Amino acid sequence: MGASVEGLTATEMADLVISVTDAYPMGKNFEFLRNASIHSFELMNRIFTKEKIVIQGGTQISGYVVYKETGTAQFVLPGKVYQPSIEQVMKKHTVDWRHSHADWSVVREEILGCREPEELVGIIKPRRQACQMGLALLNEEQFWAAGDASSGTDPLTIPSFIVPIFSDQITDTGSYGSDVEGAFQGGLPTGFSDVSGIDPGTYSQGSGFDDATYERWRNWNANSPNSDGEYTETTEDRLERMFLNLNFESPDNVDDLKKASFMARRMYTNITTQLSMKRAAKSQNDQVGWDVSLDGGKNVMWKGIRPKWQKQLDTYSASRGYFPTYLVNFNALFPVVRKGEYFLEQTFGPDKSQPDMTTTHMDLSYNLMCTNRQAVGGVISYVGAE
Repeated sequence: MGASVEGLTATEMADLVISVTDAYPMGKNFEFLRNASIHSFELMNRIFTKEKIVIQGGTQISGYVVYKETGTAQFVLPGKVYQPSIEQVMKKHTVDWRHSHADWSVVREEILGCREPEELVGIIKPRRQACQMGLALLNEEQFWAAGDASSGTDPLTIPSFIVPIFSDQITDTGSYGSDVEGAFQGGLPTGFSDVSGIDPGTYSQGSGFDDATYERWRNWNANSPNSDGEYTETTEDRLERMFLNLNFESPDNVDDLKKASFMARRMYTNITTQLSMKRAAKSQNDQVGWDVSLDGGKNVMWKGIRPKWQKQLDTYSASRGYFPTYLVNFNALFPVVRKGEYFLEQTFGPDKSQPDMTTTHMDLSYNLMCTNRQAVGGVISYVGAE
C-alpha cells in the first residue's frame, strides 16, 4: 500500500475497510478487557452454536403448540356408538422480531497516516471487535433482564418465560393449585397479558387462576425456604421436586415428541446459593447418593449438572425474586435469528455531511422462542408473602 494511499476516493476507502474486515473474521486473536458484570455468554454461545440456530424470515416468529389431548380416549364396551368430532388441539404462538445495532468508523486521516498494511489492520481490527463485543454485551445483559411488555425494541428474556411464584400464591398455600414447594403455577410476567401470544390465565388471591384453557402454558416455580439464599436440605428437596416434574418423557409410540437432551439442561444460580452448595458438597463428599457433589474436588455438581453463577442473579429483581436458582432446558427455548441480519456488516463510504468518515454498521435481529413452557424450566427463589 505504502505512500500510494494518498488521494483515496470514497469508494476506495470503503473497499479498503471491507477487504480488511473480510481478511480478519470475528473473534480471532483479540484480547478484550472483561466486563465486570458479565462472566459467561449464555445467549451468544447459543446463537453461535450452529446446531442451535434457527433462522427464519417473515414479519414475525411464529409456531404452534399442542396444548391438550383430543379428549376422546376412553375405555368402552363392544358395539359402542361413537359421535366423532374435530377437536382443536393447537394454539399459535408468536413473538416480534427485535433488532440490535452497533457501528464503528474510521476517518480518512487515519487511513492516510497508515503507511503499511499492518498499521491499518492495527486500527481497524480492535475497533471492529470492540464493536462486536459491545453488541454481544448488550444482548447478553438483556437475556436476564425483566421483560418489558411496553417496549417495542427489547427482546424477550428468561424471566419472560420462567416466572417466579407470586406473593398471593404464597398466601394461598395449598389452595387453588398454588404450592410453595413447587408446581406449574408460573403465569403472566408483570405487565404482560400473554406469553408469546398465549394467555395462561391471571392469578387472583383467594380464587386462583381465572382460566384453565392454557394451564399447560405455565412454568414450574417454588418458593425458597430461606430468605438468605442458603442451600439447605429443604432447598434440595424443592430442587428435586422441580427436576422430577420437568423430566418428562413421551412414550415411544409418540415419536414426534423428542426426548430432551440432558446436555441442553443448564442450572443458573446466585453466588450465595452457589457457595453454600459447595459447602454442602464438601461435607457430604464422602457419602454416596447425595444430589450435590464435587467434580474433581473443585466444581460443585447437582445431579450431574454444573450450576453456573450468573452475576446478574445476585441483584434482586421482582421478575425473579431473591437468590434465584433456575433450571433451563434449551431443548424448549431457542434464540431465533432473522435471515439476513445475523451479525450483518455493511460498510458505507463518506457522504456530504461527513466527507472524511467511512462507517461500518453491524446488525443482529432475533428473539427468544419457547416451544413448551412446562418443559422450558423453572425457578426457585425467595418471595415474601403479602
